[in-house]
Amino acid sequence: MSIINISRQEKKEKILSWIIAILSFVIVYGIIFYVTCPAINFREFDFYIGIIIALVAAAFISGMFAYMRERKVYYTANTGISISGAAFVGIAAVIALLLVVLIAVSSPLFNAKRFRNRITVVEKSEEEFSSDLPSINDINKIALMDTTSASKLGDRVLGTLTDVVSQFEVDNYYTVEIQGNPMKIAPLKYGSFFKWNSNKKTGIPGYVLVNPITSEAEFVKVEGGINYAPSAYFGKDLIRHIRMKYPTKIFGDYTFQVDNDGNVYWIITTLKKNTAIGCESPEGAILCNAVNGNCEYYALSDIPEWVDLVFSGEMIEELYDDYGRYVHGYINFSKKGITSTTKDYGYICVGSDIYVYTGITSIAADESNLGFIMVNSRTGEYSYYPLSGAEEYSAMSAAEGAMQNYGYKASFPSLVNVNGIPTYICVLKDSNNLVKMYAMINVKNYTIVSVETTLKECLNSYEKALANAGTSANLDKPSNNEGTKILKDTFVITNIQYINVEGNTYVYLKGDNGKVYKQLFSKNEKLILLETGDKVMAEYTYDEDIISVISVEKAK
Repeated sequence: MSIINISRQEKKEKILSWIIAILSFVIVYGIIFYVTCPAINFREFDFYIGIIIALVAAAFISGMFAYMRERKVYYTANTGISISGAAFVGIAAVIALLLVVLIAVSSPLFNAKRFRNRITVVEKSEEEFSSDLPSINDINKIALMDTTSASKLGDRVLGTLTDVVSQFEVDNYYTVEIQGNPMKIAPLKYGSFFKWNSNKKTGIPGYVLVNPITSEAEFVKVEGGINYAPSAYFGKDLIRHIRMKYPTKIFGDYTFQVDNDGNVYWIITTLKKNTAIGCESPEGAILCNAVNGNCEYYALSDIPEWVDLVFSGEMIEELYDDYGRYVHGYINFSKKGITSTTKDYGYICVGSDIYVYTGITSIAADESNLGFIMVNSRTGEYSYYPLSGAEEYSAMSAAEGAMQNYGYKASFPSLVNVNGIPTYICVLKDSNNLVKMYAMINVKNYTIVSVETTLKECLNSYEKALANAGTSANLDKPSNNEGTKILKDTFVITNIQYINVEGNTYVYLKGDNGKVYKQLFSKNEKLILLETGDKVMAEYTYDEDIISVISVEKAK
């Protein structure tokens, strides 16, 4: 073969090598994009990782083709890869180095101010904290049930639907507001790929709705089925479906919510980068109709008011932690002025909005809070209240300690306003996660604690404890919408009965005045010393023909 022919052959082989490498890159990156759905965005970490993997894979494939064709004339010296492959590996190395540089220059070391200024925190007064909190007067707005308890109720409801439970499972629960009330909602999800394949034409039948106030759960059927979901596959996979419509958007968390007309939506938070790469904060949300897949993007200021969750609790804590950490820049060896969240959070329904609240403590992480933040989970508006007091876990321990003989565990507390006094309120659960008792703990002084079997009894007992401690709570002031107040009677006991109700022993005292008074025996074991004929003085509440004793002692 002539030199000219060899030269032409080499040229053809080199061109073929480049074609194979380029096609391999396109195919491999297409597979990566379809499977992992990264944003095609120069500020997205996963975008660079996908490019690097595709380049290296293309170099390998190009070399394999060269080896199979035994056309080693276009190999690089002693490397076993083609010239195009070597170029692709070189490009991958350059991109990897660029990624390392971008991560370094985007770190808090050089961008402490940007990390801190992702949020604006409005400081409010202690009086505003009391007024902004939901009042104990509106008991129906206080959601004390945690996700674990809600899951048990939801699983119980799903278990009664034999045609559903065999194919679907309950997905994550989200706290939302529906018609002015806090609710926990969880869509169903496909149990496996094969179960999706069997039900893909009809979709997921509905969702579980749990009322955390009444402890009632129901299965809500969705007309047309939930066709787009994270548990679906191929084009019906939620993230893949959204990615194909918004290839450059950077996605954050997603939640399942219901609009005012009962239509079901997936709300996907979109993020912006405040540095070259990293330092994320929400910029808006994509609303995807879970039935027909229709999508619409809204900027953060334009998101419809029925949407409750855009900022997740984790994102809210992360943003504030950076706000508190970099108060004096990155270099702060003395840790002066550094604050952080207490690493857990609760939800509060205020009006038609859901707020996330958490305590703020010093970097020393002691057992007290410097204050609290309340954050609108739709708009991301932060309010800080400088109110020192017990942090949430100390309050939970106080509640558990009041009933330590039973081994009950306290749920993460909510915050309420009891006659102008900030108060933790939580439930105590047994080993089966069943709610057994209610607890109220004073925020400023967690030694003021009341534990009772009903919420109303707990409130009355707590108000009495506040009065005994010399607080500003007024016992003659109505405690709820029914106008309940604490009363006093002196009477002679004509009969005593001990009655067990759902595992709790109550003492019933019949007086010579014709009234019957009751109190939980575990709250006042001195009742065992009372006898028929004793003259006693009792403080009690009277509500709906039920006399609930707060305290009782022999009259002098």
